[in-house]
Amino acid sequence: MGIRTVAVIVALIPAISHEALAQQPSPVRAAPSAEAPNDARQWHVLMGENWLVDGLFLGRHTQAANGGGFGDNMVIADFWYDATHRRIHTRSIQLGEVDDPADLRLGRAPGVFPNRPDFRSSHQPGTVVGHVGFVTWNRNGFGAYFAAVQGAQLNENTGILCLSTAPGVPGRTREGSRYKPEELVCHVAIMPNGDVVIGYNTDPAHTPRVIIRGDLIVTGRIVEEGR
Repeated sequence: MGIRTVAVIVALIPAISHEALAQQPSPVRAAPSAEAPNDARQWHVLMGENWLVDGLFLGRHTQAANGGGFGDNMVIADFWYDATHRRIHTRSIQLGEVDDPADLRLGRAPGVFPNRPDFRSSHQPGTVVGHVGFVTWNRNGFGAYFAAVQGAQLNENTGILCLSTAPGVPGRTREGSRYKPEELVCHVAIMPNGDVVIGYNTDPAHTPRVIIRGDLIVTGRIVEEGR
């Protein structure tokens, strides 16, 4: 019954050309992806008001379009399933549950994008599996991440939580790899045992400071490293 219901819902969505999309009065609209116009499995789906996301936009929205006039950076949408990048754009999300915590679960599988997960492989320690990030706004629309809360897997059972920012200048992590000014760097890490590491992957040449604008209350010991 569920499969029939889904099939009926999909059948009711008008599949239209890029040129006709803007003229459709339906609250739910669909249009083919510019990179796979003949693949019915890759349709854009739109609902409500979608600023700039019209037939002209979708006809030029490709994998290489991001950062330009037809990329995700230009979009403010009530609801748009972006078939090109396989992601959803919307304005706000509110999650609620009954007698159970509301979940927002982020995960990453090794393999080949988009549909070939490798169940025999494991992530390298420190692999970022997901993040909740904040982006800039400029004359070209939305920009790169400048800050994020990231989760990095250490082994099959544990990981770390990172508070990361883009330093704005190039540098080198404590592990020795170089990063660009716009790349996120984990500065504060919460380890599996509860340890909080400040300067976790910060460039050693720019040691971070801890600035407290208030009281510092310590109920345990202050231990010098190595003792």
